[in-house]
Amino acid sequence: MGQGGAPVGISRGVTDAMQVSWLIGDHYKERTYLRGILAHLAADPVARDLSYVVADARDAPLAAYGEHVVALLTSDESYQVPRFSDRVAIVLKSYLKREGFYANLFPLPLGCSADIPDVPLVPFEARNIDVFFSGQEHVEQRRPFFAHLEGLERRCSGATILVRRTARFGEGYSGAEYARLMMDSRIALCPPGLSVETFRWYEAMRAGCVVISSRQPDHGLYRGSPAVQVDNWRHLPRLVARLLADPDRLRRLHEETLVWWRTRYAEAAVARYIAERIVERRAGLPPGAWPRGRAWLRRVGNRFWYPRT
Repeated sequence: MGQGGAPVGISRGVTDAMQVSWLIGDHYKERTYLRGILAHLAADPVARDLSYVVADARDAPLAAYGEHVVALLTSDESYQVPRFSDRVAIVLKSYLKREGFYANLFPLPLGCSADIPDVPLVPFEARNIDVFFSGQEHVEQRRPFFAHLEGLERRCSGATILVRRTARFGEGYSGAEYARLMMDSRIALCPPGLSVETFRWYEAMRAGCVVISSRQPDHGLYRGSPAVQVDNWRHLPRLVARLLADPDRLRRLHEETLVWWRTRYAEAAVARYIAERIVERRAGLPPGAWPRGRAWLRRVGNRFWYPRT
């Protein structure tokens, strides 16, 4: 039994064409997004003959190992490196700080929370909210963000700014109302939660909002994205003011964001990305390769961790 309460075993709930072991419970917010990815993989002849294990990265062991196994790992906000990568064909993991530790270990998008439905796209010029954020206030990592929100409201006093502070994760609005408000917004503020990677980033991208966030991990999921990433939230008031004063740039970022979502994060795009990694793996990329050696990692107990930088 995994931490999520899902039994270890084989499921064909995604499709009868593919073998999937679900080790996460139905309450995991990532489950719907991952099911969408697997449904697209099941339609790909390159990918559908493999076995897939969907697991909480903090749990061990997996339900199966071997050259026929692809592992999709989530929920590890401590950014651990899975040590069993050399025992399966491919590992795709959310919360991966860098690429290059194992030759077959790749970043996996968090995707959108199962609680936030996809809603019809609202034309950018028809949106009523200039800046939107709703989220948990009492998170240590967000203190710098909240410290500069009042400055944002003062500097952009003529803008429509909707900020709602909540006491706990998932409070504030229903999933449907949150999705509607995000789709009615031009700029979405995406401060860190327990980690810098958040569902909000993906939900805002899907809606075509211009994303302002903390600096994201330096790998292919985020590198080159149209999001505006900040190293210090004290720049937020000036940054938003400049964006709102430049409607051409704002629209361009909106359009680039929609393209980025469709080509990088949408379920079909992620399935293509995984299929490409499978083709590379079958072409002879050795499993478990440590291109720069284990000296990159610091061992704590029986786990390897990224050193602080």
